[in-house]
Parts: sequence; C-alpha cells; structure tokens
Amino acid sequence: MKRRTFIVASGSLLGAASLGRAATLAGGLPAASSVRMAAFSGLEGASFSATQNRRSTELRLVSVKQAASSPGIEQFSLVFSAGAPLASGLYEVEQAATGTVAMYLEAAGESPQGQLCRADFSLLA
Repeated sequence: MKRRTFIVASGSLLGAASLGRAATLAGGLPAASSVRMAAFSGLEGASFSATQNRRSTELRLVSVKQAASSPGIEQFSLVFSAGAPLASGLYEVEQAATGTVAMYLEAAGESPQGQLCRADFSLLA
C-alpha cells in the first residue's frame, strides 16, 4: 500500500470518529469508526471475505481481543486466519452480520490454519 493511500484512509477514519457520526470512505464503505467490538463478539469461527484491488481472500475470525482502554475510547483487535498469504494493507472486509467495513490488516504470524492477520481499533466511544 502506498503511504499516501494509508494516510488518506487513516485521516478519513480519524476525522469521522472525531465528528461523532457514522462515516463512509470513498466508494461508500462504512469506516471502521462506525463499527464496534460488539458487532464482532460471538463471531469467532465465522467466515469473512477480504477484498483488495478486486482480489478476494477468505478469512476466518480467530479471536476478538479487548485491550485496556481509557474512558471514552474503545480499543480492540480482530485476529483472522487467512487461507492464502495476505499482504498488509487496506481491505474491504465483508460478512453478513457486520456488512462491509474498510480495515487495515497486517501479518501477525502463522497458525496450523494458515497465516494470521490482525486489525487493531482505537475508537472514540
């Protein structure tokens, strides 16, 4: 992913969170700031589709981990298992229960099921 693309996407997410309203990225996708940890809780083992540049990869949600948070901030990580190698970058991640959400995925190790990747969130509550 190009640095400029990441900065523009990150700025969109931060700006949306600070305005306190549901946001959309270019292309009409909801920003991660419109999704909360509760939307992913209970979906461990569910299949997701991650798309980047018209190429889709199937993911399976391994865990939802809450991080220590300050008042007014919700911090959590989503850990996915990818059947095929996945480059770090911004993806459109889709699942029936959560809809389509833009999130930055990065490599997080290996598991018997394949490569692990992680998305970290730090959202204004």
